[in-house]
Amino acid sequence: MMARRNRFIYLILALLILFILGLEFFLPALMANMLKDYLRKEADDIAYMNIKIRSFPAIKMLRGKIDRAYIEIEGLSIDNLYLDKLDLQYRDILLKEDGFTGLNTGLEAVITAEAINDYIQAKFPELEAFQFQIEPEQVALEGRISIFEMLLDVQLSGNLAVSDQREVYFIPDNFRVENINIPVNLLKAYIEGLDFSFDLEELNIPLALNEIKLYSGYAILHGGE
Repeated sequence: MMARRNRFIYLILALLILFILGLEFFLPALMANMLKDYLRKEADDIAYMNIKIRSFPAIKMLRGKIDRAYIEIEGLSIDNLYLDKLDLQYRDILLKEDGFTGLNTGLEAVITAEAINDYIQAKFPELEAFQFQIEPEQVALEGRISIFEMLLDVQLSGNLAVSDQREVYFIPDNFRVENINIPVNLLKAYIEGLDFSFDLEELNIPLALNEIKLYSGYAILHGGE
């Protein structure tokens, strides 16, 4: 009788261990797929995505709680903006029906000058004739604008800056206008009034963008709390 009782207890313990191990294996994959589905729904297109999740004990994922998440995206298109690469790291995530909250501990995104030019043509008709160039020391806009009923060939150099850890905008600091007598401050105010900027607001996820590093033909966005 005692032996039968012990066997029953061992069986229950074995089933409990198998259940816990099953949760540790299946829940991270389930939560990762939920995150993938959400991001694909928010983005216009994603060529490749890989998500890894860590949480212990895994059973708390049933309440939407995730300790850490690592998101790797390639070929992200959103609101006419294309990123070659977007890597994100999070901790203390709470997954909800309409998204998730959490601390963005790491961010790296790669965007090319070609992608920015496509974005300009789609979003800023006033700058349709402009070409955006990225160099290691500065960025530049070259093109033609209409001001005071005059068509002006303009060259602007400047930099990219970050606002509110989400938005990237162009700050012009040098102008060249051929054979025309227009106050520089007036031209600068006109260009700044166009409010050329881009962000990832449409993804509807926590982001902590901190700095931008320029290279030849592309820029890398870095961030993380």
